Amino acid sequence: ASCGAKQVVHKDLNIHPEAAPYVASFEDKAGIKIDDLKVTFSELPASQANVLGYCQQGTRTKKEVTASGVVNHIYKTPLIVLNTRWWNNNTSFSLADKEQLVYHELGHCVLNRPHTNSTSSIMY
Repeated sequence: ASCGAKQVVHKDLNIHPEAAPYVASFEDKAGIKIDDLKVTFSELPASQANVLGYCQQGTRTKKEVTASGVVNHIYKTPLIVLNTRWWNNNTSFSLADKEQLVYHELGHCVLNRPHTNSTSSIMY
């Protein structure tokens, strides 16, 4: 027996149907299976009108004390928010643009890639 806290990791997969084909394509091309991700849409405020999307990473831990001891609940699910102002503008935002946007945000949220100065990189 141990007096240390037990850890329970919570995972969630909730991908908006419009983004799902791009996530599946990313998985195929990267040779990975994503099991912990949320992708949603939001009309971002006018002050963020030029933001096409963003990745919100982070781990949240909730401690729970029970009769049998302490349990740390760890919530790790990354969140991608896509801006509906851009996504739904069919005249200037192509399918290839949508794919690049989702791939870019998956680069942050899934592969932990930062922005780069290389203009040839999707992480530029």
